[in-house]
Amino acid sequence: MEQFIQDWAPTFAALIGIAFAWRLGIAQNAWKTQQLEKEIAELKLQFAKEFSELKDRVKSLEAHRLSDVEILATIQTTLTQMSRLLTEIREELKTKADK
Repeated sequence: MEQFIQDWAPTFAALIGIAFAWRLGIAQNAWKTQQLEKEIAELKLQFAKEFSELKDRVKSLEAHRLSDVEILATIQTTLTQMSRLLTEIREELKTKADK
């Protein structure tokens, strides 16, 4: 029996060491996983904040663009009206000159 214990004691000690190392590895992996999940959550919050800021900026630019489009449309309408008025004035002047 003593010989059996001497023969197998290193094997049992190694198995116990492996079991402890395996358990320690699981604990370390769980800690690393928690840290990574925490970092992911922080990155998600940061991304959401930056995305919201970008959406606000786009809305602002679109509002300016719409305002610019309205201004350009008003200018175009005014120029068209002025062109018509000048055409009418030319025709009137030509009519008066022909008389």
